[in-house]
Amino acid sequence: MVVTHPTTGQQLNIGLDAVSVPRLRASLELADSSGCDFIIAPLVHPRYERVNINQPAAAKSSVFSAAPPPIVRDDPLTRSDLELTSGEWMAGVVAKLSPWIRLDSPNPVLRAASEAAFAEEVAFATHLSLKALLIPPPNGGAQGVANLARCLSTALLEAPMLQLWIRLPVLDLPGKVPPLPYDADDPASLPTDMEPWDVWNTIRTLCGEHPHLGVALELTAELPPRPVLERWVAEPVKVVLLSTSSYVTNKVGYPVLSRRHQDFIKMMFKMTPFFALTGRAHKVKGGDGYRPFVQYLAHLFGKMPGASEAETVEAPYYDYLQSPLQPLANNLGSQTYETFEKDPVKYAAYEEAIRQCLEDHDYGNEKPVIMVVGAGRGPLVKSSLRAAEAVGLPIRVIAVEKNPNAIVTLRNMKSEPGWEDVTVIAKDMRNMESSVQADILVSELLGSFGDNELSPECLDGANRLLKEGGVSIPCSYTSFLAPLASTKLHNEVKSIGESIKQMETPYVVKIHRGKLLAETQPVFTFTHPNRDAVIDNSRYKKMQFTVSETNLVHGFAGYFETILYKNIKLSINPPTFTEGMFSWFPLFVPISTPVYVKGGTTLTAHIWRCISSSSVWYEWCVSEPTITPIHNPSGRSYSIGLRT
Repeated sequence: MVVTHPTTGQQLNIGLDAVSVPRLRASLELADSSGCDFIIAPLVHPRYERVNINQPAAAKSSVFSAAPPPIVRDDPLTRSDLELTSGEWMAGVVAKLSPWIRLDSPNPVLRAASEAAFAEEVAFATHLSLKALLIPPPNGGAQGVANLARCLSTALLEAPMLQLWIRLPVLDLPGKVPPLPYDADDPASLPTDMEPWDVWNTIRTLCGEHPHLGVALELTAELPPRPVLERWVAEPVKVVLLSTSSYVTNKVGYPVLSRRHQDFIKMMFKMTPFFALTGRAHKVKGGDGYRPFVQYLAHLFGKMPGASEAETVEAPYYDYLQSPLQPLANNLGSQTYETFEKDPVKYAAYEEAIRQCLEDHDYGNEKPVIMVVGAGRGPLVKSSLRAAEAVGLPIRVIAVEKNPNAIVTLRNMKSEPGWEDVTVIAKDMRNMESSVQADILVSELLGSFGDNELSPECLDGANRLLKEGGVSIPCSYTSFLAPLASTKLHNEVKSIGESIKQMETPYVVKIHRGKLLAETQPVFTFTHPNRDAVIDNSRYKKMQFTVSETNLVHGFAGYFETILYKNIKLSINPPTFTEGMFSWFPLFVPISTPVYVKGGTTLTAHIWRCISSSSVWYEWCVSEPTITPIHNPSGRSYSIGLRT
């Protein structure tokens, strides 16, 4: 059965790693009776080993080509595809590669025969349209991992619809597979101890981070420290394997998991992998077989809190790349405006900022003028009117908007009560002429990185609309960056196209399968009004991050904080995040070739904000521990246009 969360509707798929499968349908029925909806089963009978390691070493071979012939047998390779329907194969079975196959073996005969058998099993798994083939943990040592990765790469090329999942425990992987880079011929370069993540990183790097290569993560009875576990959040964990031996019994005899196991599993629930029970069933309170263990997992899942309003809005956008807005070249559509206007936190903060500003200033007998620039469909106009009503002060509002479609909405609102003193002007704020100057200039021009939607250029262009001593809301904003590990996002960028352009474009995205590897650091700050005689909004920043745990840096996550007025702030920066706000998603700034960084060492990054007469763009690179090319030189791949 598929477990559905009672409030979110999210589904939990639980499977059974079958110990022995004499009859496939009987195993499926056992899984179903236990509350599972798929099985992990050997594709080929365990006795069907097709190699004699005592035969002479064969000539050089390669997967799917000239490997030495395996031992010939007249009996079938495996069970018939007629044993199940196509739908049952696809939905109900994840296949396991034969355990004798050792693609990383130092023995040339075993390795060559393994290559031939691997090709045979990949072909049959493809024939059955299986969702995935489970690969045993590598144990041939450093010298063999490259051949294992080569075979996997070939299979991923030859069987483009089949996923390959490498089985890895969270602790204690046999063999010593070093992280890249390393010298396979220099024993001194090989580490004496290896984390399973390092093994995974080596293999996936050799395989070019193929999107159909994933991890079957096996939880052990003992777990590594939380930071080590959290690295898997950024990786393509397709199934979490949980042994029945990892369960303990509680005071009344029911099987439960330790607090640390619970915490990690709850973290993984949010990543929506499959789960599967491994090991043998043993009698516990609650019933025989696997059902009590399945029920406990379902119980944990059901206890997960329901989605907040912000999470409900954000969920469809998890790891979904969006091109940043071109605020001057493009006009927003009605649906985009509607989404922004649903944010219950942002406009309440703006209202409070405007209210405090009105209270703090003496306007005499004059009506204070609030000019809303980039008014859209009027949410900040409404915030201004509510703030004035709260302090009992009549105001005049001027709503400036360049989008002719939004102007239609604003002019319709003019007939609503309270809008009598609202003037609507269809102009670009940068070249608008006005005989009336504002006491308060209000805008919401910020992007995911603060300045990436040309707020500095727009507000600087509107300086003449604000009286001397007038107040800008917001009055300042600062961008932030942090190195990010996210195989998911990097693969999403690669899937867009092969050109360098894709890797030199920042993306707006709600980061889900990703992990920050260091604390965020401030990048660029802008203040308003800017009364400098010569305004220069170009910037450069060098940053040095101490990476917490060994990992692969796929790019940077960008955020911002803004001060609206005095102590009223809005932030998407994780340490200071404004709870409940969903108007802005982070910015993902990719690196074309991911950078391997050891825990505790320094990553040095550089970022520039560049300006020409027609556009604004960012350039970025890494100079330590390795050197990357400068991304997006001269804005060749991505820029923000300054012209309407």
